[in-house]
Amino acid sequence: MYHFQHENHKASTHQTVTEEIRLKTGGKTIKITTTDAKLSAHAGQATFWAFLHRVNFRPLLDRVLPHRPTSPNALAPVEIALSFLAGILAGADKLTRIAHLRNDPVLPEILDVKRLPSQSTLSRFLAGFDGQAKNLRAFRPLWRWAMEQLPSRAKGYS
Repeated sequence: MYHFQHENHKASTHQTVTEEIRLKTGGKTIKITTTDAKLSAHAGQATFWAFLHRVNFRPLLDRVLPHRPTSPNALAPVEIALSFLAGILAGADKLTRIAHLRNDPVLPEILDVKRLPSQSTLSRFLAGFDGQAKNLRAFRPLWRWAMEQLPSRAKGYS
């Protein structure tokens, strides 16, 4: 009869690849190694957000939004709006999919926000656009700004 002793392990062994792996494919060699850098499936958005930071989009968006924070811990409305845009860029078609981006360790840094909002925060934010007057006060200046970003054309745009 065998008697097994089960030891309680409180710490798991950290598993890493300690050596570089070289994968030869055709005429190329791909190096595979580890990194301590944060990784994101959505880091490709960085160029878009760098552009918006450069053209001072955030202050404009902050001015035109009809929302005001309700508590000291609440996300700023501009942060919720930027997160919503990031979700759309990531292909999200539901608020839950935008909220799923909260797990991304890099996206808040790229957006320059504290954190990404939950589904309920996004729902409350969108409910704040509750009338034509609020919508026009927000979206007219944004439309005007977007048109000003385009170069002038003698024959206009069609």
